[in-house]
Amino acid sequence: ASGWRSCVFCTKLWPVEGGGHGPLEPHRCVAEGASYRWAQSEAGAEVTAWLPLPPGTRAREVGVAIRGGGGGGSSGGGDGETWLEVTLGGESLLKGALGGAVARDELEWTLEDAPRAGGAGEPSRTLVVALLKAAPPH
Repeated sequence: ASGWRSCVFCTKLWPVEGGGHGPLEPHRCVAEGASYRWAQSEAGAEVTAWLPLPPGTRAREVGVAIRGGGGGGSSGGGDGETWLEVTLGGESLLKGALGGAVARDELEWTLEDAPRAGGAGEPSRTLVVALLKAAPPH
């Protein structure tokens, strides 16, 4: 059996060692060239993404939404595609089609702090988004 898993997350690239990374959209609050990273669980049922955010980011400034998946609409996700959109202060930070359907009711996200190098200043923040793949129809 192959060690490859067939999961795609936003970048629509094959996972390397169970995950990958990609660029964030240009945003006034995030360092130029910042990127997110993602990984999937060993069983391949859950996909987790980590996005760097500015120090001091508050939960009320963050939006995480799943769109499309059958209805299409102007916010992306036409032709039945499922889209993930992450916003910061109302501006898009990450938006793109997922490789398949996800269980919308199982979407979870949290903000995590990490100490800054040298321990000076506010801790950096990371948005952690966990998605559960939808069970295939029987």
